[in-house]
Amino acid sequence: MITNWKKHLVAFAVMGAIVTAGSVAVPKKVWGQVKAALVKDVDNNARGAFSAIVDLNYLGTWGKVVSIPAGYRLVIDYVNVAGAGPATGTQMYVQLNTNLTSGGSGVYTIMPVQSLLATDQFVSSNPVVLYADYLYVSLAYAGYAPASGVVKVCISGHLVSQT
Repeated sequence: MITNWKKHLVAFAVMGAIVTAGSVAVPKKVWGQVKAALVKDVDNNARGAFSAIVDLNYLGTWGKVVSIPAGYRLVIDYVNVAGAGPATGTQMYVQLNTNLTSGGSGVYTIMPVQSLLATDQFVSSNPVVLYADYLYVSLAYAGYAPASGVVKVCISGHLVSQT
């Protein structure tokens, strides 16, 4: 028994060194996970999900500004247009007028397709990629001036911080 005390002492010292090394290493690993959780994932679209519904009609509201929060850029991912209007003589259009604070601008035109069964109904559903710091949605037409017509424009996308 007296000869084994050195082996036991060495084994105890090794175990103590392993426990000490393990306890020192764990906080670094945990702190690394905490720091990773504090980083903002700017590419995650769900952080700034955006949707807007714009109601337009040919007898009153031809266009509307879509509100975009200050300091953010809207990335439009999908546009759905549904409307009712004249069955003949007029082709309705929806235009998305975009401006960027950096100076760029654009007009994206959507031509809804007429229903084969209900000829006064028009619909269009499009995946898009449009960027806007300012967005104005408006109606347009080709052919005869429409005597009536209503359109619902559903816009979905996400907001990206400009800071």
